[in-house]
Amino acid sequence: MRREARPTMVEFFVNYRTGDEENVAALLEHALSRRFESGVFFRASKSIPPGDDYERALVTAVRRSTALLAVIGPRWLEVRDKQGQPKLDDAADWTRREILEAFGNRVRVIPVLVGKARPLAASDLPAELSELAVCEYLRLRNRDMEADLDRLAVELTRLVPELKDKKVLTPGTGGTVNNAYDDAQIGVQGTVMGNVDFGPWRDRGGR
Repeated sequence: MRREARPTMVEFFVNYRTGDEENVAALLEHALSRRFESGVFFRASKSIPPGDDYERALVTAVRRSTALLAVIGPRWLEVRDKQGQPKLDDAADWTRREILEAFGNRVRVIPVLVGKARPLAASDLPAELSELAVCEYLRLRNRDMEADLDRLAVELTRLVPELKDKKVLTPGTGGTVNNAYDDAQIGVQGTVMGNVDFGPWRDRGGR
């Protein structure tokens, strides 16, 4: 009997493509979890317990989210399956399925472009995903990563005002503190110090 996925507190679903900046997706989720709290962010290889029904867990988490963060690097469109076909064209591809699930449930989709990844055009995408091309995007640049993370954090708190950014607020003082980067650095190259749970980089369901 398949175990039912347990309900979780999810505000933001981190969507990514194996073979295209999945390390940045993990580092992004880790850095934001330090600024807010871990349960706010869902990333498949971290958030699904062993033995749970991963398909149900993914769909449930997307539907419960305020927004889906689609991490898109320079190779996002190019990753291919064993037959040499673009994974994005495969209806069973989980990166694609998660985004379509978000659109179908009126969950905001925020493309997060990594490095020099160019904005998507409708002509780049399967017809079902064409809406992704008109979603306003944010960018994570290697040289300005901290500033870009700050901007992303501000946008997330606008979407969910009850979120408390630990970098901005110090309880009882009204001052500022930066404790999001004391043992982690995030960048396109993936430099990490300290304990980061990247999870098993498995290619479940064609991610």
